Amino acid sequence: MFTPAEAHLWIKAPEYLHDAIVSYSKWNGDYPYAQVTAVDGTISAGGGMEYPNVTVIGRSGSDLGLETVIVHEVGHNWFYGILGTNERTHAWMDEGINSFNETRYFVEKYGDTLSLAGRGIGPLGLYAGFEATQFPYAMRDQFAYLLTARMSVDQPMACHSDDFSDLNYGTVVYKKSAAAMEHLRGALGTADFDAGMQLYFDRWKFRHPGPNDLRAALEEASGADLKWFFEDLVPTTGQVDYRLARVRRAGEQAEVTVVNAGEIPSPWRLDAVDAAGEVLQTTWHAGGAGKQRVTVEVPEGVDRWTLDAAGQTLEYNRRDNSLRAHDLLRGVEPVSLRFLTRLDREDRTPVFWSPVAWWGQNDGVMAGLLLHNVTLPFRDFRWHVAPMRTFDSQRWVGTAGLSYRTGEWTWEAGVRRFGDGLEPGIARASYTRRVLAATGKFNRAPQSPLKSALRVEFADVQLQKEYSDLFIDVLYPTDWVQSIGVNYRVQSSGVRTESEWSLRMRSLRQRAAWGALEPIWEGARQAQAVMLAGQTAWQYNRDGKALTWRGFAGWVTGDEGVYPLQAAGLSAQFDPLYEGLFFSRGATSGWGSRKIQNDHAGLALPSTALAADEVYVSSTVSWELPMRLPVSLYAGAGLADGQGIATAGASLALGPFQLWVPLAAPGMGAEPYRPWEGFRWSWNLLGNNLMDAIEAGLN
Repeated sequence: MFTPAEAHLWIKAPEYLHDAIVSYSKWNGDYPYAQVTAVDGTISAGGGMEYPNVTVIGRSGSDLGLETVIVHEVGHNWFYGILGTNERTHAWMDEGINSFNETRYFVEKYGDTLSLAGRGIGPLGLYAGFEATQFPYAMRDQFAYLLTARMSVDQPMACHSDDFSDLNYGTVVYKKSAAAMEHLRGALGTADFDAGMQLYFDRWKFRHPGPNDLRAALEEASGADLKWFFEDLVPTTGQVDYRLARVRRAGEQAEVTVVNAGEIPSPWRLDAVDAAGEVLQTTWHAGGAGKQRVTVEVPEGVDRWTLDAAGQTLEYNRRDNSLRAHDLLRGVEPVSLRFLTRLDREDRTPVFWSPVAWWGQNDGVMAGLLLHNVTLPFRDFRWHVAPMRTFDSQRWVGTAGLSYRTGEWTWEAGVRRFGDGLEPGIARASYTRRVLAATGKFNRAPQSPLKSALRVEFADVQLQKEYSDLFIDVLYPTDWVQSIGVNYRVQSSGVRTESEWSLRMRSLRQRAAWGALEPIWEGARQAQAVMLAGQTAWQYNRDGKALTWRGFAGWVTGDEGVYPLQAAGLSAQFDPLYEGLFFSRGATSGWGSRKIQNDHAGLALPSTALAADEVYVSSTVSWELPMRLPVSLYAGAGLADGQGIATAGASLALGPFQLWVPLAAPGMGAEPYRPWEGFRWSWNLLGNNLMDAIEAGLN
């Protein structure tokens, strides 16, 4: 039954219903009812909603979309309906096994004509441009799982429905479970797997089975021990990750060495592949920990040996799964140079490129090239290089960095070089900032109200100056600032509250060259700072508008002026460790000078308005007005080394951009206060990296 809205798509609905019933009955057990109905309606959750014998379908948009929803919702008659699986307690046994059957349906019905991109028709050739059409349809399940697994925010398949994050309910319950069931089918063989699923269905239909009942049926039909699946894979976030270490040929046989680099001792698949990419021979082998050696026959025409050339296993990292049979560099894949980025392919060493341009008052217009290896889903090892040439001064600037994630820790190294603020007598100045850091994320259960992270960072900043001909040449051209810092952050969430607290500790060492023969106070200027900052937001209406309190307390010891605590935080005038990225570093006037980082509790004032060399405390309250525009009113006060100041005003927030207009600021001095001269703005340029934004959204 359907309405005229998508009648051109619903004409083929009877075919979809027929094919779904035949396929699911063949694989799992006969459909016991005389009819099944699909209804074109609006009462659906997402694309559709299942009921016994009836599925209600929403707008589909395409023939493949409609077939997908019909097949999936009809499939629930087996796992949610007839078997009576408790979908709240064992969500993977309903949505997951059903999604596995859905994927199998499309693979067997359409074969190679259906790719990861579906029909392969996308806007402006987007699918083809990102090479999605080169992956088999079934890889969509694995790619979705890897999206969260490669950032360590995935969850076990065995979680209760209430315990899953919204994202993981899709990537784990639907997709990882489907990919895991396909791995199980490959390990058992299709005949034994189907026999086990049919035994499970016949034994438990119209009852309420659990995981142990499914395991018993599959083990009875196949004779296999499925501990690796039901005790290792399902209840944990352990990874399936094998590495093909060596293939040593001896006549018509080859000794293959495989190393288990993951936590799951699952069965693994070995394929012999010819030069055209066709699989000549497939063998399955029992899994285990550590190193394994097996002997296999060598088929004629083999060009490479690959672990799972068909993408049937739940592999975390496929980049070490292949060795060429004859080449000297057997494990090195050819370099693939592509524009922007692509999906992760194990048979290529990716290098992506794009033009990049920037502008800053200290450097003017600059342009260059961005090179990186960032794929989708993200990989554990990432790097980028972005050299740029300035048009005015004809010098090289830019950024470069690399990071490697292992478990809960990410290790980073980076360098950044740009122009510095001008001083009298200096023709040109620049800074180079080098960073080594390690970040660990803890308490990261997606549904836990608490999350925490620890970051340890070493920064080295070198300042380079070129003096004009009019200035006496007695000054050294370089200065240094070095720092070791620790930042511990805790986040908590409630029904209507979000809180974040951080404890930062910094130790700075500053060396400046001011003597003709040798620098004075070399190594003598040092400072240590301890800073506690926090905020709590309370949502006071259903639109998500919030009342937010921010607090800050800082204590500094050491030499005066090395690291004074500013009322507004880091600014274009003061950023001794060059942590921020400012359009106009060192500027004291103009719109560029009004940019602030606002990380010392949020007094949006000029950096010179209030600063402390010893003790600084401040507090602000902001109220998001109950209106469509993202406008807030704020008020705050601070006390620095016994000197106090207060401010109140309005702010506007548009994504990463925020504008503050102080309307009152007693204590700023005897001059008449002009609000239009006191505005400040913030835009976290270093926080607008696409990878960081996505990862932050998933945490």
